[in-house]
Amino acid sequence: MSRCRSSLITNIFSVKDGVFRQYKGPRDSNSFVSFVEEKKWEKTEPISKWKDPNSVQMSLVSYFFKISMALRAVHNRLVEEYGIPYWGSYVLFAFATILLGALLGLLIVFMIDLFFPAAPIVTEHETRTGSRADVTPAPKDEGDGEGVRRRKPQGDPQEKTEEMDSGANDNEGKKYS
Repeated sequence: MSRCRSSLITNIFSVKDGVFRQYKGPRDSNSFVSFVEEKKWEKTEPISKWKDPNSVQMSLVSYFFKISMALRAVHNRLVEEYGIPYWGSYVLFAFATILLGALLGLLIVFMIDLFFPAAPIVTEHETRTGSRADVTPAPKDEGDGEGVRRRKPQGDPQEKTEEMDSGANDNEGKKYS
């Protein structure tokens, strides 16, 4: 079984007073020394801030690279030491990716519910029995200056019909709306 190893090309930087410049010359010691001693680095254009090795985004890129190398090492170990076929290793990575995504999604939902809880839902039973404080703002042209009008709790519907029937018998000549 032949294995192809990729070689990593490393960048060499010259740093003077916090300014990074990339060395692009030959890779021998005499060239390095002359680059520094003869101040050839002054002729090299500085690297922009977003490509600076100390920048946040470049640090993140390096961490992702390290993670990818670690995952590649796990893949090689599964294939070479444990004898799992390549497709089996890929299936395990796919399953782990889906599981990790589901767990992270669940964590995000919990965090959103923690910081932004849903408004309580008032059920029909609660509005009929008046178990919840039912407060509505009063219109601007009405009210007694308090700005809040409270509704009277509604009683049992059977009691209302009995009151209306008894009232109709007492005052037979009056109409109710």
